[in-house]
Amino acid sequence: MKKAAILALTMLALPAMAQDQRVSLVFDQTKHEDTTFSSGGSSQNLSLDNTTAIGLRYGITAGHFWNGALDIEGTIRPRSNEKDLKVNGVVASSGTQSIKLSDEYLSLGVGMHWTQVVDFGFMLEARQESMDFKLEDNGFSDTQRSSVTRPWLRAQVGYTFPTQSSVKPFVNIAYGFALAKKGTSTAELLGLSASTYSQNFVIDFYSRSVLPKSEISLEAGIRF
Repeated sequence: MKKAAILALTMLALPAMAQDQRVSLVFDQTKHEDTTFSSGGSSQNLSLDNTTAIGLRYGITAGHFWNGALDIEGTIRPRSNEKDLKVNGVVASSGTQSIKLSDEYLSLGVGMHWTQVVDFGFMLEARQESMDFKLEDNGFSDTQRSSVTRPWLRAQVGYTFPTQSSVKPFVNIAYGFALAKKGTSTAELLGLSASTYSQNFVIDFYSRSVLPKSEISLEAGIRF
């Protein structure tokens, strides 16, 4: 909540600097890490199917350099749809028990864009990402959250529709990927059954094993 409040206050202060503002909806499909551990001649693979979600983005143009525009933007992307955790390609379930995960993020980014008939550019973001680990068993449900902060890089291309009005619709398509991993290790996997490992660590381990890896997104909004 504290980080969300800081981001909100920052974004409220930015319009005073702005020469151009924009607000948009972002639909994304996220691909997750596929992590394999090996031990004693056998291996275990943890994976998660692609997730999808819709977020809200606000951005400004803070200046102009190299025939392009310097952009600052913030994105709030709520929880995605839930997907089953898979072990060796098989849904990790036992009887009435199931394990599902979903992801969300809050980001602040800076980048550049150019317009040569179409818009194109890039954005470097700091993302606070959260993975929700949901355990269901015979009517019982419990959700725990793990969070990481990582840099992401996004490249995008789009089009701003020319109008007589100061409000101009635009669309973008983008591809983004994480620049850092919060990895897990075989040693951690082997130690999960040890009494020194708490339930929270086990959940954090599985969540880190299937963190978001990359995304394809479609953005639609207005410039004003």
